[in-house]
Amino acid sequence: MDKLSTLYNLLYKKHLRNFIDENNIIHKDIENILLCKKAENKQFNQVIKLIEQKVCCEISDEVTDKLAKGDLGDLYFEENKIAINDESINKISELRSVDNLELNESHITNSYKQVVITSNILLTLPKDYDNFQFTSKSLIDMNEQQENWYDHPIPLDIDDKSNEIIYGLTNLSKSIKMETDEIVMVILSVSVTHKSLNLIAKEYIQSKLYDKDVSNLDIYIFTEDECNQLTKTLDSNDKDLQSTLGVCGRYGRHYSFLKAITPLFKQVVNNDVTATFKIDLDQVFPQKELKKATGKYAFENFMSKKWGARGTDSIGRSIKLSMAAGGLVNESDIDDYLFIPDVKKPKDNLNIEQLFFNSSRPQYVSTVGEICKQYASENECIIRYHVTGGVNGILVDDLVRFRPFTPSFFTRAEDQGYLLSVINKEVDGEYMRCAHLDKFVMRHDKEAFLSEDLKHFEIPKSVGDFERMLIFSHYSYDILGCGDLIKQELFPFTGSFVLRRPYTSLLLRLLTRLLSLSETDGNVFLQSFIPRITELINNIDNSVLRNTYVKEKDAYDRYYDMLLVGIDGNVKEKLSEIFKSARINLHSN
Repeated sequence: MDKLSTLYNLLYKKHLRNFIDENNIIHKDIENILLCKKAENKQFNQVIKLIEQKVCCEISDEVTDKLAKGDLGDLYFEENKIAINDESINKISELRSVDNLELNESHITNSYKQVVITSNILLTLPKDYDNFQFTSKSLIDMNEQQENWYDHPIPLDIDDKSNEIIYGLTNLSKSIKMETDEIVMVILSVSVTHKSLNLIAKEYIQSKLYDKDVSNLDIYIFTEDECNQLTKTLDSNDKDLQSTLGVCGRYGRHYSFLKAITPLFKQVVNNDVTATFKIDLDQVFPQKELKKATGKYAFENFMSKKWGARGTDSIGRSIKLSMAAGGLVNESDIDDYLFIPDVKKPKDNLNIEQLFFNSSRPQYVSTVGEICKQYASENECIIRYHVTGGVNGILVDDLVRFRPFTPSFFTRAEDQGYLLSVINKEVDGEYMRCAHLDKFVMRHDKEAFLSEDLKHFEIPKSVGDFERMLIFSHYSYDILGCGDLIKQELFPFTGSFVLRRPYTSLLLRLLTRLLSLSETDGNVFLQSFIPRITELINNIDNSVLRNTYVKEKDAYDRYYDMLLVGIDGNVKEKLSEIFKSARINLHSN
């Protein structure tokens, strides 16, 4: 453990000693300062030892020599060197530029009929079962073990004014009415924390919408049960397809489903469908502001000729802009300007944790340079890699052609992981990329109506950021085998999670994070961190993630091959019944 001793001693001398003095932290020995060990917390000791073993393998002799000379340089977060200025922001545009742009003349012409809107609903048990009023609540098993964890699931008994389902869908219908009398297709995936909630999910959602005005929406709801019916109907013997195409589990699974379901929907339900576009239910189309600032309403942006355009990237590769993405503005900022970044400009002064990992800096630069980019002409376009969970879509034919997906082991940033599966995949001489729609913005209302409920999830949610460091790095370097290419391609934001020494960065971030937390918050953090990171490391070591990727890639290939051949008439009829069953009927429709 000489490498660790050298690292810890240098870390203490350079940073921790001053931090401890400034914050009046009292410790008697260096081991407690560095590891925040508690004799009774054996599980924490075990996960620290597990991480330390990985760190020893990552620190090369060259780095060890530098540490011995008092140099921590190679272990600092390299993206902290990015300046927050026009030069850095313009560099993003240059890296993302599309040359020789050929606009898509077969673009979407009627977005109300050709685009399926998708979104995800996260449900959990009621907080107060006894006082929860619901016809079928006896089907809920309050004693069953939780199977899935989400950042901010909706408790069934949450007040209507804080219910994302009601908020998102009523506002979507209202915004559509400002443009058209058309009915827009909507597919909702429903992810639940406890299995029994699948039994009541559709009924619950329908009850919440029954007396609400969603008359411009044609809504289909898919729980894990409906997904199982679909996959078994397609191929009752394909167990891997059944475990791949679904909506429960980690975020990567439902995110991929909401894209993959659309070409099947096209074949079985509505052949006019050309594209799918995902939104989050705490996001709203700010129609008045959009029309005033851009001259277009929201759905008019889907008819952009840039969506589906072709060109060459900054290093000369032929690309197809099969995906499209817009931006976000916070509800609190929209009165000032429509194109304000939805993340705050970070301070120049770094806290101790940010010395070793600081995603806020590259995120801000990327948001301004990529998401908030405004074009000088109609023939200008950039590629988007920094994509948020909502506000992005894909053309159906290209989805079947390129077959991107996010593996189901992605816990967070599933949106930014989607393109990675095909980032180095050439099909018919071109690569799939995502176009930036500069005039398309959605208003983000999360803090406006869910702020109190979200606070409860903030610390456990932050553990997902630690998982992301390991997942993105392992996926890029070990599974896809092109980590350096991905890190360079996705510079600066998403690429900052692709780490050459992920376990070293994880350890240094963990130690400095724990010193910054109160004892209460530290315990809450560790309760989530210990089991999740231990499981993740073990799964990486045992090739679980690699095997999952291979299994799911093969399953999606078989699925899309079926769609290319065409669904058999008898099977198509059975699938049609499943879609009809998934559709909800409201008296307001």
